[in-house]
Amino acid sequence: MGLLTDIFATGTGNLITSLAQVADQFITTDEERNTFKMQMASLVQQRESEIELTIRSEQRAKQAILSAELNQDDKFTKRARPMLVYFGLLMIATNYMFFPILSRFFSVDTSPLPDLPMEFWAGWSGIVATWCIGRSAEKIVGTNRVTRLVTGKKATEVVG
Repeated sequence: MGLLTDIFATGTGNLITSLAQVADQFITTDEERNTFKMQMASLVQQRESEIELTIRSEQRAKQAILSAELNQDDKFTKRARPMLVYFGLLMIATNYMFFPILSRFFSVDTSPLPDLPMEFWAGWSGIVATWCIGRSAEKIVGTNRVTRLVTGKKATEVVG
């Protein structure tokens, strides 16, 4: 929270300085000025604490969602990434193996067949990398305390 506190503190510090300059025009005694500064500091502290509580509750909600997704028994969701990997392999095989073989043996013209777009390669390689990292993390869940905390699995539930 240090970075966020610094960011918000910088903004609120400038706001307090501006408000203090305006208030100095209307407040005449030192006692009123000190009371004003104390009340402003209290309001700023209260607002910063509300912001921090909001950020923490969002982080807890995200962690709960991630844990629920990892622990669910929905086979389709668990198989979504592998299915996309296999679909990408099918597209690659079709584009770079199947059609060239057809063109060689059956005299089918494949010259208008375009290369797979860069977006395909970027998306597919990202999915493959995520899947590989996730599977590796699942396999070492029995020995890695951090991974157990994220996935919610116990040390005895090693995935094979």
